Amino acid sequence: MSFTFSLQPRNFDAGAQAAYQEAERHLENKQYNEAAALFQKSIDIQPHEESYYKLGLCLELAEKTDAALKAYNKCIGMNAYHGAALENAGDIYAASAQGLPAIECYGMAIVANPQSSALKEKLVGILAFQTFKAIGEPLRNVILDCMKDPQIDLSYMREGWLSICETIPAFQSIYKTARFITYDDFHRNFAALSDYSGLSHEFFLTGLGRIFAADLKFERFLTHIRRYCLENRDFWQQDAGLCAFVSTLGQYTFFTEYIFALDEKEKPRITAIEKRCTDGKADLYDWLILSCYMPLMQIEGAQERMAPFRDDPLLAPLVARHITQEKTLTALRGDIESLTAIQDGVSKKVQEQYEESPYPRWDGFNKTMKPAEAGLWGKKARILIAGCGTGLEAIELAYCFPDADILAIDLSRASLAYGQMKAREYSITNITFKHADILGLGVLEPVFDLVTSSGVLHHMNDPMAGWSTIAKLVKPGGLMRIALYSHHARHAINAARRVIAAENIRPTQDAIRDFRVSAGEKIKRADFAHIANMRDYYTTSECRDLLFHVQEHQFTIPQLAQALATLGLEFSGFYLPEKVLTRYRNRFKDDQAATNLEYWDQFEQKNIDTFIGMYKFWCRKP
Repeated sequence: MSFTFSLQPRNFDAGAQAAYQEAERHLENKQYNEAAALFQKSIDIQPHEESYYKLGLCLELAEKTDAALKAYNKCIGMNAYHGAALENAGDIYAASAQGLPAIECYGMAIVANPQSSALKEKLVGILAFQTFKAIGEPLRNVILDCMKDPQIDLSYMREGWLSICETIPAFQSIYKTARFITYDDFHRNFAALSDYSGLSHEFFLTGLGRIFAADLKFERFLTHIRRYCLENRDFWQQDAGLCAFVSTLGQYTFFTEYIFALDEKEKPRITAIEKRCTDGKADLYDWLILSCYMPLMQIEGAQERMAPFRDDPLLAPLVARHITQEKTLTALRGDIESLTAIQDGVSKKVQEQYEESPYPRWDGFNKTMKPAEAGLWGKKARILIAGCGTGLEAIELAYCFPDADILAIDLSRASLAYGQMKAREYSITNITFKHADILGLGVLEPVFDLVTSSGVLHHMNDPMAGWSTIAKLVKPGGLMRIALYSHHARHAINAARRVIAAENIRPTQDAIRDFRVSAGEKIKRADFAHIANMRDYYTTSECRDLLFHVQEHQFTIPQLAQALATLGLEFSGFYLPEKVLTRYRNRFKDDQAATNLEYWDQFEQKNIDTFIGMYKFWCRKP
């Protein structure tokens, strides 16, 4: 909610102004009903946009959201660019799952205040749950501006982005070829097109450079186009727009870690291009298309061999990601200090996995403070992140609590290096990254106000041993943020893991890629559809984490309750979308706090996919 207090209206009738000023005094004293009545009195004498905005604010603070929305819309009707009213109206629409009006309000609010990262976060957040059949160009351009902001987390707006792309006529005509399963059918129909400009449309290219579309149809589309470009260089090298597409595809495939299916007929061509690059005989177009098939860092002396082209605007972003960034990570890796030794056998195996496949690569982060942790604001909190991975959670917390002292530990130096690189990129200075095993953290003092361990404990040999170790580090009254796999929610993943175990499929790049090609035939249709809807399925390291992990435990809610009791921790609540919490509260009206784990067990039994994103919850040390 925006609490912006705008300037008092000018040219007011004396009676309207007196009522307005008295209303403001009540508002400042948090007497919302009294203030609302007086703002309404001012409106009755002389309607004004600020009076309607303040009326809406009072009504919203008094939890009369329907009436507040009407007042905000009255304000917007008088001033279509009243940023605070637009933002608050958007919040109300979003909270009631009215996606399209929320998007329209946030979009107009951004036009009124284009520098607001908070508004951009809200708009992008709501796009994660919305698809479009049509969209006006002005709103699409606002969304494009959000996508260009490097600090905005776009990771969950994949469906919204792709659906908007499909409303662009030039892209729509090309994307129709995505329905063809075999490459031969695709080739015949793609070659017959007369207009390929949709591939270089700014909205499509900007998203392709930053967003993973977790969609098998879209992946197949890009896989087929990649091969077409490999086999038909004359098709694209004469067109600047198509060259830009190939360059951006090289960024997309790098982030997916080259998980696209690879046909045997492509390999000789790739080998020939790789040889030209190694021999110093490659041209710009060789480097561009090769980037779609492998990290350019794999070519010995790549940076020197690309010297004639590396400042070219098509190749420069690839050099930055494929080479410069990788060199930075290698250097950072060697500088990370160890806090504890890695001695446990399972810990060593997990470490090996994440050294090979640091998880996840991310770009942009969520800047919204979670309500359960708001009490840490301004308290110079000490925070431990036990298993920080590539640093996303650490950086989100560091941004929300800039006065906090954060210790982030992980088994993997490769992951820690990525987190440290991103912290430098965003000028985050209140995180210390250390190499350590949770099992060795008993040497620390119990001084932490918040300890988080998200998606980590269930990969340990004994999750309770790890949880017990970090629980002892929380100060009395301190908070823990924990995330653990749900046995019920992972039913489809377990089906895939059984196939992988039965066929003894190893977690190599080629084996993971080959498994994905045939997975739809080996796993029941419903289970495969479930997996194919997960973002983790669309990059190599995340797919390895999802289906090929060396160690995995799963939990039920009764097991969570038992663990909390054993550790002497109080359950504080799950972190879930508001619509799920609303469904729960409607069913269990005597638990509006949503903290009854027996009820939650009943709820999950009826809705087994509720915790597909893990049991994410808070608990507190008494």
